[in-house]
Amino acid sequence: MKSIIKSMLAVAAIAMMAMACNEPEDITPEPEPPTPTPETSRELALTVDASSIVADGEQVATFTVTLTEKEEGKEDVVTDVTADAEIFCQTTESVVEAAFTTTVAGEYEFVAIYDELTSKSVKVTATDAEPVWVPETDHANVPTPIKWSENH
Repeated sequence: MKSIIKSMLAVAAIAMMAMACNEPEDITPEPEPPTPTPETSRELALTVDASSIVADGEQVATFTVTLTEKEEGKEDVVTDVTADAEIFCQTTESVVEAAFTTTVAGEYEFVAIYDELTSKSVKVTATDAEPVWVPETDHANVPTPIKWSENH
């Protein structure tokens, strides 16, 4: 009986060793959470130096288009992109230059478009040119020109 117990213990020991020699379970460590990337955003702004001009074809409203790139934890980067942006007049449905002038009175609304971004709109009001005041002449008090005669 002792030999049977010894045999059983030997079989159990061999089984335990066999189990210990098996490849370990695939235990992968938990991956570290990804490092969050800083939040970035881009904003396009259209500004104008005059919100009102005279519609005389001479007064000018000048536009500036800036791109602001914001990254969390860093200082904003502002770039003048006026030369590369498209300035669109929504009122006339046309592209305009950075210097706007007109001879037609009215309210004009503009947006800037750059690199798939669109700015908020700005308005420019063009007013009729002021009439020039000419004082009325009081003909009763205007001296009569003196006529010189050849005989005089």
